[in-house]
Amino acid sequence: SEPFYVQVPPGGLVAEASETCIQFGKETYFNASVQFGTNVSFTWKLDDETELVNAGNYVVHRYRRCGTERIQVTASNKVDSIS
Repeated sequence: SEPFYVQVPPGGLVAEASETCIQFGKETYFNASVQFGTNVSFTWKLDDETELVNAGNYVVHRYRRCGTERIQVTASNKVDSIS
């Protein structure tokens, strides 16, 4: 028989950057957390065509251009996702 999953959907997503103004070429640290959810994985889109799938809730990135950047993080499991 096929397996089935019983999971709590992710909720209460919070994402933070180590700094809001970053020196060009310096590493930036991003952290995300959820208040609830089981078996949650994280996907990051870092606005410079970088996408990190199932990268975990903590990532390090170095931007290669100057400008204003936006990040998007999605927390997901087999029953739901939140961005």
